Amino acid sequence: MSDAQSLTPQDAGFYLPAEWAPHAATWFAWPHCSETWPGHLREAENTIARCVSHLARAPESISERIEILVQKPSDADRIKRILAFWDTNLTRVHFHPFPTNDVWIRDYGPTFLVRDDNADDGLGTLALVDWRFDGWGGKGATYYGSHDGLDNQIPKRIAQTLDIHSFEAQLVLEGGAFDHNGAGTVLTTRNCLLHRQPSSPETAQLQSLESFEEAFARYLGTKHVIWLDGVDFSGDDTEGHIDNLSRFVAEDTIVTVVGNSKDDPLYEQLELNYQQLKHARDAKGQPLNIIRLPLPKPVWYNTTLEGKFGRWNYPASYGNFYIGNSCVLVPTFSDHNDAQALEILTDCFPKREIIPIDCSHYILGQGAIHCSTQQQPAHIASKPAFINAA
Repeated sequence: MSDAQSLTPQDAGFYLPAEWAPHAATWFAWPHCSETWPGHLREAENTIARCVSHLARAPESISERIEILVQKPSDADRIKRILAFWDTNLTRVHFHPFPTNDVWIRDYGPTFLVRDDNADDGLGTLALVDWRFDGWGGKGATYYGSHDGLDNQIPKRIAQTLDIHSFEAQLVLEGGAFDHNGAGTVLTTRNCLLHRQPSSPETAQLQSLESFEEAFARYLGTKHVIWLDGVDFSGDDTEGHIDNLSRFVAEDTIVTVVGNSKDDPLYEQLELNYQQLKHARDAKGQPLNIIRLPLPKPVWYNTTLEGKFGRWNYPASYGNFYIGNSCVLVPTFSDHNDAQALEILTDCFPKREIIPIDCSHYILGQGAIHCSTQQQPAHIASKPAFINAA
């Protein structure tokens, strides 16, 4: 193994920018699994099409590419017709025939890193971390059967496409399980990372608080972790990803979802989460500004979930927004709290357009916009990148 290959991202000077830092691209996996949205796959496609369309409209000076994973090359023509209906700038859209089980690229996709200087080690200024994805604690085997493990290959394929270095992390971690402020502080939950059973004996010793803190430092270049107890959203099989609960919107500011009344079954858990944030400190030892973000009313559907028909509650949250270069895509749910949530996020992002994206049907998949996106930060181009884009 060469010296460069044995380096960790931290050793090599790579770090994780905040989501609001400039993007070179946003990555999606196109919706295709009818079991994820029973009877509503077309609505799911249109939800993602609207997201792509808005991101692709950014002015040239702050534009970003849209990279879409599809099941096979021939899918691109049909998807282009859907995107054209939504008046998408197709010159900014690229397709990649990388089969996936589902759309949740935030969880199984790579975490992109940058560094400011192109050191003489052949690693360039853009790289990625390839975490291990085990289908949310082994649930993938139930959902996807013999295709379980397919999504775990996506980071390697993206690294090959972009011709960038991939740092392989022997740690199970989903992208939706942590948030970050771009200044050394990670935000995550114990109930998702620590309380979930490891999928195999070989990873058991890696899944402790200390191992995660060391991994965040080693692979993301971070200095401090804020551990929250977490909240178990009804219908959420991730054990409470942070991107449905609390999000950085600035280096020193977090929005966190709260219950609307004491009758809300999540009210006490969310209030505890809020109080933990109020007492938290960042990597510099400074307190944080904490902004309360309402929850929509519970979303119930009579439908089939995991092979069983019944009346199911789905994990709707305004916290699952995505920050693009020119806009913020915010899930809405035809709820009276939509307007208040949009107003709060407008105040948080005064230089970006706040775009409501109706996720009333998309939430059938048990996730929303942030779960379906992965940002690729802008970097200093050091060599030709895009060798295999369709």
